[in-house]
Amino acid sequence: MNYFKSLKTIAMAMLMLAIAQGAQAQNPNPAHITGKVKNFTGGKVLFNSNANRENSMEITVAEDGSFEFTYDKEPTDGYIFFDNDHLATFIYLEKGMKADLQMSIDDVVVDGKPSKNLSVTYTGDNKECSDYLNKTQGYLLLNATDTWSWERIDTISFAEYREGWRETVDRERHEIIAIPNVNFRTMMLERMEEMYNHYLFRFALGKGKKDEKFLTWINSLDRNNPNDLETAASYHRWYRGDYKDKYGKSFAGYLKCLDDEFTCQQIKDMFAADQANGIMEDAKAENKEEVLKAFEAYCSDKKLIDEVRETYEHYKNVKIGSPFVHFTMSDTKGKTVAIESLRGKFTYIDCWATWCGPCCAEIPYMEKLYDHYKKDKRIQLVSISLDSNKKKWLEKLAADKPGWKQYIVPENFESPLCDAYGINGIPRFMMIDPKGNIISIDAPRPSSEGIIKWIDEQMNK
Repeated sequence: MNYFKSLKTIAMAMLMLAIAQGAQAQNPNPAHITGKVKNFTGGKVLFNSNANRENSMEITVAEDGSFEFTYDKEPTDGYIFFDNDHLATFIYLEKGMKADLQMSIDDVVVDGKPSKNLSVTYTGDNKECSDYLNKTQGYLLLNATDTWSWERIDTISFAEYREGWRETVDRERHEIIAIPNVNFRTMMLERMEEMYNHYLFRFALGKGKKDEKFLTWINSLDRNNPNDLETAASYHRWYRGDYKDKYGKSFAGYLKCLDDEFTCQQIKDMFAADQANGIMEDAKAENKEEVLKAFEAYCSDKKLIDEVRETYEHYKNVKIGSPFVHFTMSDTKGKTVAIESLRGKFTYIDCWATWCGPCCAEIPYMEKLYDHYKKDKRIQLVSISLDSNKKKWLEKLAADKPGWKQYIVPENFESPLCDAYGINGIPRFMMIDPKGNIISIDAPRPSSEGIIKWIDEQMNK
């Protein structure tokens, strides 16, 4: 028996063992978690479940930082998240357990800049599970991408990568097996099994993707299983990347590609819906009605057809050259400002939040853009915060002292701006012309190569 089959057999055996033991030891009482947060700064505190997002909940924290909550759903790993400080601690929950978390949010300095740190003292049941999650930051095989960098993958064959990857998986597998809680072990091993092929697919993005053993392996996978969408999606990314020239860029070509890749209509419908929704949201797309008709004729799932039609209705007038949506925002002094008041110049817009790491990473590049264009009277740079904590936003501005205009939208992600342009993740950059019409609702980032050239091209058209 080869290693992969052996690993799969062991994982399945442990799954059956967990089912048997779980049935015998089912505890009807909910998990009971208590704790206290020193230096609590307010804002929302959430428990986010990785196993089932519907089991996530908001945790009420008293003025003195104490909290208490119960959990009576299926076993899950997840994290307690402090929205104000963008800090989290990972935790495992299941019925019957009791635990106490004594936490402290402290000011620290990282790379010469002020930051926050969350320290946690955990006592109670399943400590080993939560310790493992915090050690790995909630991710299985956290260090694997460092061990198997793109540079390294590009120098070896698929057979070498697969064998080495098995050894990497085996090392962490033994760590998980040593954890006493059988439900946690089973959940993690099952998840590791699901990730195994996902990580092997990384070879598809390297220079050796024409390796014959890789091609044999990738075509041996069951890509038509609707219960294993991860494999289907990974195969689809590889196939589209390798054969994109064969099908062109049209939606009709995309549907032909799906027909050549898959036999399962359910999977084809889901990918076609994703592609159609993306086209509907794209301000550059000029054939949205044509795409909608083609999708309706292709798809067999009425629910997906209704969803795409709803997306079409929402975005059908979002086009290059159409008026930017009306919304209001507040400046640093609390004054209400309408987006229309910025007309008269080209406007490059940065949607961000203080808790968003990638957003903050763009700030030095925004500074460079500002320095480049600050004497150019044709253009202005504007940052719009989606923070729920105005105080923290003002503190960040006081520390950074940006030279360009700063605003905040009080509705955050529920604002007309976010609703109109589907902003559910940040950073997001946009650009409008002096008349207030759309140039781009998904512009290049300040850190993008050639950003100045791109902006200059928009202004000189």
